[in-house]
Amino acid sequence: MPHPIDIIRKLHNFPDDVIERVRELMVEETVRKGYCIESLSNYHRNTAFYIRKGAARTFYIDKGRECTLSFAFDDDFIMTHTMRNIYTDVSMTVMFLEDTQLVSFRHSDLHEIIQGDVADVNPLEWSMFLNAVFYEYAGDLEEKLYFLCNSSARERYEWVLRRYPRITDVATMTQIASFLNITKETLYRIRGGKYSAKL
Repeated sequence: MPHPIDIIRKLHNFPDDVIERVRELMVEETVRKGYCIESLSNYHRNTAFYIRKGAARTFYIDKGRECTLSFAFDDDFIMTHTMRNIYTDVSMTVMFLEDTQLVSFRHSDLHEIIQGDVADVNPLEWSMFLNAVFYEYAGDLEEKLYFLCNSSARERYEWVLRRYPRITDVATMTQIASFLNITKETLYRIRGGKYSAKL
């Protein structure tokens, strides 16, 4: 997925000064491997995180066990507000699996700039930017849902390797198995060529 600024440039013919004002609202930083973001905190509500380069996973804890919901790698978005709306009763965490170049921005801040300070920009046009981001994100979710619901354990593992080629370099087998909704033992059998059952 393109950088958020590139999405804006593609969708709109905004003046350079508007682009720069929007860019100023995007916080770019490098976070270290192991750094965590609690996605249910008030600060991170309605915040989008874009990974320029790096890796992260999102998980929650159920009965003392980590359940992996998603992975994100180079040029991927992490939408914490979406997870907050769906998983209202659990505490979601984003953990970075390697040193990661991260871009973050709050939707409300961008909306205020466009609606309040940049009179010549139509707020309805600006919503096209957020829609483009959500469209890409929804496509990823649909792909994940299709493979997790309609594929055998082996096919799921083959898909995750295609979708995230570096996943075995940064994630544990337990984390990958949780994401694929299979047991760690099943994953080891698949990797060892000893699994033949279909779901």
